[in-house]
Amino acid sequence: MAERIHDLFVIGAGMAGAAGAAFASGRGLDTAMTGTSGAMAYSSGCLDFLSVHPVAESRAWDDPMQALKALSADLPGHPLTRAGAEAAGRSFEEFLNFSAESGLAYSGLHEANKSILSPLGTVKRTACVPATMRGNADALAAKAPCLIVGFKGLKGFSPRQIAEVQGEKWPGLRVEVIDFPGFEDSPDHYCEQLSQTLETPETRDRLVEALRPLVEHAEYVGLPAVLGLYRTREIHRRLEEGLGVRVFEIPTMPPGIPGLRMWERFSEELRGRGVRIHTDANVLAVRRNDSDFELDLGLYGRASETVRARNVLLAGGRCLGGGLRAKRDRLVEPLFGLPVRQPGGREKWHGQDFLDAGGHPVNRAGLDVDDDFRPLDESGRPTQGLYAAGAILAGQDWVREKCGSGLALATALRAVEALTRSG
Repeated sequence: MAERIHDLFVIGAGMAGAAGAAFASGRGLDTAMTGTSGAMAYSSGCLDFLSVHPVAESRAWDDPMQALKALSADLPGHPLTRAGAEAAGRSFEEFLNFSAESGLAYSGLHEANKSILSPLGTVKRTACVPATMRGNADALAAKAPCLIVGFKGLKGFSPRQIAEVQGEKWPGLRVEVIDFPGFEDSPDHYCEQLSQTLETPETRDRLVEALRPLVEHAEYVGLPAVLGLYRTREIHRRLEEGLGVRVFEIPTMPPGIPGLRMWERFSEELRGRGVRIHTDANVLAVRRNDSDFELDLGLYGRASETVRARNVLLAGGRCLGGGLRAKRDRLVEPLFGLPVRQPGGREKWHGQDFLDAGGHPVNRAGLDVDDDFRPLDESGRPTQGLYAAGAILAGQDWVREKCGSGLALATALRAVEALTRSG
């Protein structure tokens, strides 16, 4: 039996990696990937296209496409500029379809950027929100009569903090803190525990009974994002029907349930499409042959298997995801030895002001690529069959630009389309 050679091997399981695997498998490519759920677990569950530019001015945009137009004029080397508005729009459309097939419905994109409540009571601007958070945006925009409910002993969420920040801006906002059914005698608990118990109908019914006396005069009820990993739509529907008001989730401090929910549903859908996922395995070494790559996978420096692929997509992010590695004096790309565009010398990585509104120079470090999103070597030439997408790319500051998903999806689509054209 001939050894299996994948069309594409994706390194990274964050948003760019998941998108790359989804786009490739949707085009009939034999795809494999490796990574952990950790990267996506830090997601709020929302999909940010682009909402801040210029970063130094903290200018917020209502229309993400107009924001991209301004970004393209000011920063022609930005990866989103290189991807282009047309590809960015298509990438969101295709990924939202993939997400719906995974069982996660989203709202947004063709509408303006919307604002939702964060767990600190501040406002987060984003392009697309999960269906369970749509009421969050609607209630905030209308300043409608709303009840925010917290649970005693729950970490990472405080309705009183939300009320304190919103203050006089939202006179119809009320808060309550109650015992979560089944945890009355537990001094401390976490979102994962509550989410698991809500998978059972009995707990949902008990939560409805506990909330029903509190919802008088409320049009909306906001809860921490604990509405299950697998039966989220069922849980959400039961709460709304039982209470007779719109119910919405508020993201909690990361890692949180919305990100874990995304990974669980996306990975299940990818496996259903035939994508081979090497869970919690690192790429330890890569060898380039005449027509393909050999990748040694394993943990703790010990290889457990070797896989082969005609193409590789680098989507491991920067240092947190392992796509780049910080040494004493420089950032390096550890697998292929690719040059990393970065400030010269570690003393130039950061500015004098820790909270500089424009960010620090190191925030824009990463790999340079050509128009097909192939990383460039020291001589400025691309490596055949090697592509890169997402936060590992140079010239962007996705955290401050609020463009994490836009960057991931648009560049992953462009890379997959390029490798498809190359055969």
